Amino acid sequence: MKSLAPGWWRSIVNVAFASCKCISPRKSAFGIGSLIEFFGVGYVCFVGVHVLVFVLPFSWIAHFQHWSMTYTLLFSILGLIPLAHIFEFVGEQIALYCGQTLGDLIVITLSNSIEVVLAVMLLLNCELRLAQATIAGVVLLHLLLVPGCAFLTGGAKIWYQQLGEHSSQLNQSLLAAGFIFILIPTVFFSAIGSDPHLLDPHVNVTSSTTSEVVSEHARRGLVHAKRVWMTTDLTGADAVSDETRGVLLQISRGMAVIMLIIYIASRVYLHNPPGDKETKRAVLAALSPTEREDVLDHSKPLVNPGVCILFLVTTAMVMTLTIEWLVDSIPEYYQKGWITEEWLGLILLPITSFAADAMLVTVYFIKTLLRRNPPVPEGIAHGRSIDLSVQFLLFWMPFIVIVAWILGKPFSLLFDIFELACIFGGCFLVNYITQDSKTNWAEGLVMILTYVMIESALVAWYYPSQRAHSEMMACTTSVLGAVMGEEADHGL
Repeated sequence: MKSLAPGWWRSIVNVAFASCKCISPRKSAFGIGSLIEFFGVGYVCFVGVHVLVFVLPFSWIAHFQHWSMTYTLLFSILGLIPLAHIFEFVGEQIALYCGQTLGDLIVITLSNSIEVVLAVMLLLNCELRLAQATIAGVVLLHLLLVPGCAFLTGGAKIWYQQLGEHSSQLNQSLLAAGFIFILIPTVFFSAIGSDPHLLDPHVNVTSSTTSEVVSEHARRGLVHAKRVWMTTDLTGADAVSDETRGVLLQISRGMAVIMLIIYIASRVYLHNPPGDKETKRAVLAALSPTEREDVLDHSKPLVNPGVCILFLVTTAMVMTLTIEWLVDSIPEYYQKGWITEEWLGLILLPITSFAADAMLVTVYFIKTLLRRNPPVPEGIAHGRSIDLSVQFLLFWMPFIVIVAWILGKPFSLLFDIFELACIFGGCFLVNYITQDSKTNWAEGLVMILTYVMIESALVAWYYPSQRAHSEMMACTTSVLGAVMGEEADHGL
């Protein structure tokens, strides 16, 4: 495979052309036809994705020159769109040198890179609630909107070819397991709210009242009185305590380890499935002619591995700094009430990584209307979006919990009930639609409209989030401090 690697100059040219995904590099010899295709129908993608690289310097200038946070937020989000596309393309090229299974894992991991760095940056800035909402938004985005667009624009055939029955069933099991893991802490917290003495075994009708118990009940009474003054909604009020948060953190950290084991085991299983060589040959022989042609097309790398690493490192450095400027500009918006924290985490931040793919879908749809019979965009046709959700749910989310544990941040798997219901709905709908490994444009439309209904201004814009949950996820030394309105302790 290494002998097929092109030279450095040719690799750089291929990155410049192929990263915008307007033309197929395999068919491009920089002839008249390719130029017409590029400057013709492809101009939509060029203007929408490629040129946005030039927005990145404005993001940095806005940060260092202390411009309005609006400019920093806007330029940072726009600048991250082409970076996400570069990560995807470079990942696909690196995958060609690593084999099919390991290569798919690399592509999926790099495709999640922006969301992972964003969540870690929010964690470091003590925006725990926003980080959790972003995680939920990323999972829902790749469960509903991305595959829905693929189905609606004609990607159903490719999806069926790429996702076999075996892969679909495994993803369904992993999604169900991931939802169960985030459901348990929320149910536990609700149970504590219905019986506040569950975590205090020393308090019963026959035990003597010690000074510690009196102090504890006095503190709980203060919390309760504060909440009565602030709101009439006392759901979970008795469960809001340092003891409850400590137990939830222990549960979440234990579950995080188990989730990591499950995901790693599933990757090992896919990389080295049981069975003899004859069985594996029979599986490969069952591929359709289109699938075999697709495998052959992807056997020729377009970029030298050295150029891949160079672009990857450079893009990662620029991406990390840009996300840092983005995170620094976020608090002003939801603290002043301009937008809700839920909408910011569920919609605005996750959609950044999909903007480039949305442009691909638009270009592909335009070409289809013009009867050009274009090649299906790779990032959409391969149907990796559900794999992205599985990885984020079972690997990166517990990874962030472990990182928070190391840094001393009180980040747990206690999700808001609204977010939990949205994730359940997304997992249920995706598992139901993909249970036969087939789909159509009508099901794609259902997925898109479901995402719009859940995430758009119809619901998320007006949802204020649970007060008790926000207090439990506050980055303060104690829950009582969050209830009394203390500032987040960034020195945790």
